Amino acid sequence: MSNGADQIKRIAIIPAQPGWFVGTFVENGRGGEFSKEPVIAWEITDETMEDDDWSSVIRRAMPITHDPETNNTMLGDYVIYTPDGRITHPSEGDTLDTFENEAEALAYMKQLYMTPKEVLRSRLKVIHSEEDKQ
Repeated sequence: MSNGADQIKRIAIIPAQPGWFVGTFVENGRGGEFSKEPVIAWEITDETMEDDDWSSVIRRAMPITHDPETNNTMLGDYVIYTPDGRITHPSEGDTLDTFENEAEALAYMKQLYMTPKEVLRSRLKVIHSEEDKQ
């Protein structure tokens, strides 16, 4: 049970090196795509979480772009394009999901945005497709 002491503290804002991009998922009627914006800076924060018998500090680096709309929509629903060509997604906790290519990243993000009805339809399509092969 939380004692209400959770807090986020900004540590620093540092300039980003060239080659970093943020991709936010945009539904476009054709399955979606990423809207890419260059990262101009990183906001470094400490998030302190406390409970009755434990506490934890998580340090995060959040990308900042020149587009306020992109900055406002980045609540875990984005991917990072690294200068060496990797695509990553900050998942829960302190881990990163890494994708082989943009199609794989898009499939993952679409799954996050699907409604329960869309998930059911998607599963039924797979079942019918497998039945057709037999």
